[in-house]
Amino acid sequence: MTRRSKRVCLAPLAVASDGSLLINMAEFQDDVRVEALVSSAKATGLVVFVAVVVPDGFREQVRRDLADAATDMAGRLGPKVVRARRPRA
Repeated sequence: MTRRSKRVCLAPLAVASDGSLLINMAEFQDDVRVEALVSSAKATGLVVFVAVVVPDGFREQVRRDLADAATDMAGRLGPKVVRARRPRA
């Protein structure tokens, strides 16, 4: 197995699609190796979020694909979630 250097993004925070606020642990500890951050999160019971940065050339296509997927999912879930009103007697 080849060892590669691992970069940790130093963006201080991110917002997840479910509205969760993610704070970058690298902001709070000196050792920003991926293994050290995972060990620290595990020790405190925190969830680890791992991501990749979408290159600029693909960003718009990814955004469109995600929008299409969300629209499709909403279309399939809509009839299950939104019930038709019953006529009043």
